[in-house]
Amino acid sequence: MLPHQLSRTAKELFASVGILGFAISAATLFEPIYLNTLGYTFSQIVFFYVIAYALYLVLIPFGAKFVLRYGYEYGIALGSSLLIIYYLALFGIPQLPELFYFAPVLLSFQKIFYWMGYHGDFARSAGRKEMGRELGEISFIIGLVTIFGPIAGGAVASAFGLRLLFLFVAILILISNIPLFRVRVHEKEKTIPYDGAFQLLKEPVHRRRFFASLGYGEDFISAVFFPIFIYSVVQGAARVGMIVTFSSLMTALALLYMGKLTDDKNPNVILRLGVAAKALLWLALIPVRTAFQYFFVDAGYRIARGATEYPLLSETYNAAREDDVMKVVVLYETGLIIGKLIAMMALLVLFQTSLPVWTSMFMLGAVMSILYAFCRHRSISANSKEQSTKD
Repeated sequence: MLPHQLSRTAKELFASVGILGFAISAATLFEPIYLNTLGYTFSQIVFFYVIAYALYLVLIPFGAKFVLRYGYEYGIALGSSLLIIYYLALFGIPQLPELFYFAPVLLSFQKIFYWMGYHGDFARSAGRKEMGRELGEISFIIGLVTIFGPIAGGAVASAFGLRLLFLFVAILILISNIPLFRVRVHEKEKTIPYDGAFQLLKEPVHRRRFFASLGYGEDFISAVFFPIFIYSVVQGAARVGMIVTFSSLMTALALLYMGKLTDDKNPNVILRLGVAAKALLWLALIPVRTAFQYFFVDAGYRIARGATEYPLLSETYNAAREDDVMKVVVLYETGLIIGKLIAMMALLVLFQTSLPVWTSMFMLGAVMSILYAFCRHRSISANSKEQSTKD
């Protein structure tokens, strides 16, 4: 189930992502809980992320230009370093409430540098014939560290408070940059115009992938409101960490196998099964009232997420290697951002109605999950045949 050949660049990237994944998994789960416990409403929390993603959408070409000029590794290192400042800003919100509006600005800059560098580096260093396996392995690594991250974060938060947790995570983020210093810096590459990525929308295959990435709107709902939902069910940061930890443990090997299936079987079948499962699991959250019920729904959701994301990401990275790495990456991230902003706008409207909050939210997640089905994964053999026809 593991890739047989990994480049040195891929190994260093995996090492950095593993350390960073542990740090982020220890804190990200508790970010929305932290804001909620400070007294911010659901609408205010959504507005926090609207600021971050709106700026991300505007500034994403700037991030692309930076990594093309200075190298993917520098983008990853700068992005992860900005994450430290972001957590320090969260740390200071109780003393300086204005930081609530400054922190999302930092988050947007973190994203434009880190994700442009990460996706570009992975697309260039991953093996084409084992793209699914490498996606599975990097997710497996993140899954393993996620097993310990939430429980460690929950323990620190329970013992010392959520604010000290962010300082603990900041130290780990600094350590995650060490493997990147051993990687050879990429040569300077040709930059892209501000709207360069959108030129790819003229081709149907890129258009389908763009619309598929709009499905990540449901990922925003799960990332921000799953933690608040389970926190309201079980009460206590340590308990939340334990549930997510065991859910991650249950799904880690399943995600590794999912990467193998993406290479060996028809990725489009896997994608559509994942879309159907994810939509149904969103609806399955509606009657959840206990931690035990949430545990199984969350585990199933994580597996379904792998079934939808691996084919989409595999197709995106393969397209990046064939076409223009940074244009394809920017187009993919732009679709992701717009999808999340659509989800945020929909949530802000829902919060102003008398509809049941959680039920409406889960139904919106189910609807947005269906957008992933727009992706059509092209097999390697199909690509080769298509290329020979062009020749």
